[in-house]
Parts: sequence; C-alpha cells; structure tokens
Amino acid sequence: MGSRYIIIDNGTIKRTDVDRDSAVFADNVNDAVTQKRADKSAMLVIPDTYKELSFIEENEYKEFEDYIFSRYFGKKTVVVYGNCHTTVISDYLENCAEFKQEYILYRIKPIQTIDDTGYFDHPIFRYCDVFVHQSIQLKNRYGEEYASENIVKRLKPECRVISIPNVYGLPVCFFPQYIRDTEYKNEVGITVFFRDSLLDALGNKHIFPGKIYKEYISDKSFSDEYLEDGYRKFLDKVSDREKEWDIKCLSFISDNYRKIQLFYDPNHPTNEFLLYVTKQLLHYLEIEFDEDFLDRVEVGTLTTYEMPVLPEVKKYFGMTFCDNKRMRLSGGRLIGPYMDVKGYVYQYLAYIWQNNNAKGFIRRLSLCRYRSYRLQARIRRKITKILRKNKC
Repeated sequence: MGSRYIIIDNGTIKRTDVDRDSAVFADNVNDAVTQKRADKSAMLVIPDTYKELSFIEENEYKEFEDYIFSRYFGKKTVVVYGNCHTTVISDYLENCAEFKQEYILYRIKPIQTIDDTGYFDHPIFRYCDVFVHQSIQLKNRYGEEYASENIVKRLKPECRVISIPNVYGLPVCFFPQYIRDTEYKNEVGITVFFRDSLLDALGNKHIFPGKIYKEYISDKSFSDEYLEDGYRKFLDKVSDREKEWDIKCLSFISDNYRKIQLFYDPNHPTNEFLLYVTKQLLHYLEIEFDEDFLDRVEVGTLTTYEMPVLPEVKKYFGMTFCDNKRMRLSGGRLIGPYMDVKGYVYQYLAYIWQNNNAKGFIRRLSLCRYRSYRLQARIRRKITKILRKNKC
C-alpha cells in the first residue's frame, strides 16, 4: 500500500477532513494519473459515484494496490476468511451501524468456492487492516495453501488478526444418524443430502414410507452411553480447538444447546450460534453496539442442508426447543421449498436408489418415487408460471 493518497476531488471527501501530510487532492482524473506516475507508490482514491473508469484498465491499475474507492478511505478494512458460516457473520456485521462507523467489510469468497490458490495473491490480503479467520488448519480438504497460518503470512505486519470458532463437522453427537458415506445427488450432480444411516436401513427394510417415518421418529436406535460419549468427545474437541481461537464458544454451547437449536446438521450452525460469534467479535473489537437491534436483524441462513434432531436425542439431552416445521432443504429439493420431518423422510426415500447396498426392488421403487416427485415439481413450476403470467 502506498504511503500517501491521491484523492480525485468531486466533493465526496471534505478537504478539511484529510491530513495533508498523507493525502493530496487532484482536480480530475488526468491530474490524478499524472501525480500517480510521479509517485507510483501512491494510492488513488476514486469517488464511489464516479462513472468513467476506463482509465483503470488503460493504466492496468489494481484495486487495493493502485487505487481504492472512496468508501474505503478513512476506514479500517476488514476481511472475514473461512467457510460458508462467514457469509452469515458478514451479513450481521454489515447490519451493525456502529461497526460501519469505523470499519468497512470487503467480502472475499468462502473457502469452498476458491478453486485456485492464485486467489490469495489478491491485493486485499496485503491491504486489509483486520483479518478475521476461522483458524483453518494445515490439514484441511483443500490444501495447505488454504490454511490460516499461510494466509496470515501474506498480510501486512500491522494487520490485526482475529480467530473465530469453526465448528464444521464437530456436533455429530446431536445427529447420531449422520454418516460420511457418499452423498446422494440430483440429476445435475448437485449433492442433496447428508447420508442418514437410519433411513438407509429403514428404507432397505420396509416398502411403505408411512411405516418408515413412524419408526424413524419413534424407535430408540442409540444407547444413552453412545450419546453421552459423543457429547463428551464433542466438548473435548471444541475445548481443544478454542485454545487457538480469540473468540470462545464452549461455554455458550454447553449453556444453551438444550433450549436453543444451535446446529442444523453436523456442519452448519444456526443463526443463533453465528449471531453469538458476531457479537463476541464486535466486543473483541471494542465496539459498543445495540445488541437488541442486532437481535432483531433478519439475515439469510445456511440453507442447503438440514437433518432432524431425533426425538430420542432431544429426550436424552433434555432439549426443549421446538422442532422445525419448515426444514431448509434447498439442495435438490423435490417436494417443495420447505418441508417438515415427514417430508424429509419421504424425499430421502426417493434418493436411496443411489445406494448400491440397497435391495434391487427397493432401489427400483425409490427411483419410481424420484421420477414421480420430479414430475410433480415440474407441474408445480408450470402452474406457477402460468398463474404469474395471467396476473400480468
């Protein structure tokens, strides 16, 4: 980053608000480019409202290396690095007025969408003032280059580094039916379900979905010892990992998991958990904010997956939160945009034809269900389209 700024003057930034030792004003783009050529280390400040930006490409300028937009000037730039959880945290931050008074968030890609390590050469990593990360470990599914400790090496020395919880894959104890077998996919290859050991077994045992659903929600399939052992291992793992985290969450989980649903599945926390992390991050940054307002803010959720918390699990742990009537299964849904636990069971049974361990006639029956649901979904879409057209 340059030692001084060249501000293209259009009245957006008041001259009286600028330290003359660190910034100068240019009357127009040509003046700014001329000054930039004389001092290549300087950073141009371009008004957010500026329309003619061809000079950026003509001079091969790079954002956060050669120029910034005026919204970043005078504020500390924050980057939040991690998996899909960080999208919700970022949404909460951008809804916090007190945060935005001093800081500005620059959104980068979630780790699972970064398919080239060259992405980490982006100048934002050298420019940012605060780097918030999920403490991605060296041994991760993407490669060592994605590990937090290697990203930190790219930051400027004075950048503030803050580690937040990453609970991806940890709370399996609340979803004992979860297994890591190959996930089922829809016709275009999109993963639609985490594998459910109970439904795989019941779907291979019975023909009628109603009977399968009844056994799924009423039978006791896991011993108390098994559930307790899983819970202890979960707490131990969080306790061990949060030694590296600036934001702690073990006490919050143990104090609240009975009365608040904190996880949609073993890999995705609910907004209640992510809101807690956001609040702790704001406290860590010493920002005084309106907690009641932030509690009322509505942001998107992690919408692809959800597994039911089994009745036997709720009973053993003494969980008192209500069951979701509208489960968030957007990935490859067949029955509708939302469904209850019964719908989850029925849709899952329409995918077990992909289970090579299932009996032949069970797989054929499942494939028939799948095709039937797809046909119904197409009909619904056509009807919706016709109704919308008629309204116009």
